[in-house]
Formats: sequence, structure tokens, C-alpha cells
Amino acid sequence: MYQSRQINHIVTNPAYTAQCTLSHSPTMKSPTYSITTQHKVIQVILKGEWNPVIDLRYMCELADTVRTVNNKKWSLMVDMSQCHIHANNIAGQYANSLSTDRRNQLSEVWVVNRADQGDFFLQFGNTSQIKVHKCFSRKEGQLYLERQGFLPAQITEELCCG
Repeated sequence: MYQSRQINHIVTNPAYTAQCTLSHSPTMKSPTYSITTQHKVIQVILKGEWNPVIDLRYMCELADTVRTVNNKKWSLMVDMSQCHIHANNIAGQYANSLSTDRRNQLSEVWVVNRADQGDFFLQFGNTSQIKVHKCFSRKEGQLYLERQGFLPAQITEELCCG
């Protein structure tokens, strides 16, 4: 059964934006994310220069999305290849207080630009029971999920090749 939900958030707090302007790269855009649920996969796309405000919004939205699929086995795919995240610009200190029940999560895929990208997320514990599979393209990640039984072949073809 097909279920899709798309959510985009852009940080609009001018006081915070002014405070963070110095840490933004001139080539990076405002931070955004989208969360889509399809079949047994929560697909996330992160973009722009990340900061604690957008990170906290994202973590809350992801926790809400996980609650909607957690009655079955599921997987998470996060495309972080289009964002820039500094370890000190994430709301990781809140991660432990935002308890996300991931007992039915069976796999996690990260689309990255570098093999070490996102490694600091592992310290927050949400992925500690699950081996994260890193890859360098969404297509590669979706093919991995297809082989794991999370996406049907025709869906992978539609998502990858459009």
C-alpha cells in the first residue's frame, strides 16, 4: 500500500538567522528537509547549512513519522549529501530527551559525499543497534533497500530514474 507524506521546513526566525549568519557558507542555502514515507521506507532529504533550530524541528518531525510506521518493519534512508552539518550546530544534546521508538527499524541508509560524513551522529544512540549502510547516491541506496526487501523493484525504478 502506498503512503506518501511530504513536509518541508525552512528556518524563518530572523533573530536566529542573524545570529547564525557568520557560520553560513556563502555557497550554501537555508536549511531545509523533506520526509517522505513510501512502502516500508522513511526517506529523508537534508539540504543547506544545518543549525540547531532546523535540527530540532527535523528530529521532532522524524519522531512523529516513525510513530506512524512503527507497527511494522521499516527502514530509514537519509540523503545528507546536499547539506553541511557541523557537529556543534546540531541539537544532539536533545536527542536523548526525544525518545524515538525504533524497535521495528531494520536498516538505515545514509547517502553521503564522503565516507566519514555524518559519523558524529552515531554518538547519539538512535542508530547504535543498526549498522548504517553508507552510499554515494540515492539510486545506490534505493537499490540496497530493494535488495533488503523494503522497496519493490518498480518503485525503485520510479524513484531513481523518474
